Amino acid sequence: MSIQREMRSVEKGNRSPPRSPERIGLGSVYSPAAALCLAHGWVLSLAERIRPSFPVPEQTMSTSANIGPWRRRFTVEEYNHLAEQGFFDEDDRVELIHGEIVKMTPIGTEHASHVDKVVAKLREITSTRAIVRVQSPIQLGTFSEPEPDVSLLKPRDDFYRHAHPTGEDVLLVVEVADTSLEYDREHKIPLYAEHGVPVVWLVDLRARRVESFERPIDGEYTLHRKPTATDTLVVPDLEELTITAGELLISG
Repeated sequence: MSIQREMRSVEKGNRSPPRSPERIGLGSVYSPAAALCLAHGWVLSLAERIRPSFPVPEQTMSTSANIGPWRRRFTVEEYNHLAEQGFFDEDDRVELIHGEIVKMTPIGTEHASHVDKVVAKLREITSTRAIVRVQSPIQLGTFSEPEPDVSLLKPRDDFYRHAHPTGEDVLLVVEVADTSLEYDREHKIPLYAEHGVPVVWLVDLRARRVESFERPIDGEYTLHRKPTATDTLVVPDLEELTITAGELLISG
């Protein structure tokens, strides 16, 4: 069914418009039709997603018993074009993971305070040796543009003004996780490994510990450590600048 016929069906009462204010659940994606509906002020839930009305290249499709035969993956270029066209509000927290536009979990006080502490410690130890970025995009291939909580980048005079950093530009990624813990483990950390991010620190707020994923080889981290509070963490290329795992956690 074409987008136009779907919209006429809604107008005639044969389909209910998507509910508001929920945009999309974790792991949901915007199809081209969803983007059109979003422009009309509609919000699509996963179950109400509309199939694209045009042929989609085979490499951009996958199947799922839950959502039907069409699943359109967006490229980074298309994703950024949607943002430029105003399909997302300023307050929308979304990122592109493997071609899917994923709604990020809300930031609570515990999460925000730990991000601030990580940033403060990294800036303290790196000075001008690296650029510390907070919840900003990095481009990983054609289909992914995640926004890690903290990323440590190789220094550049233009501060990546003309293009987002890629995996080759990243020294370290830090993800602070509470409700998003499983998603970070199963999707984002493997994605960082695929694109050669040398180290990921996962600040697990549930267990009150830090995990370190290191040495990506053939798209997988070959070293997974769970250091104690007094154990040292090291950033490749900045080995002389060290920090203990406990310094990334707020006591009390």
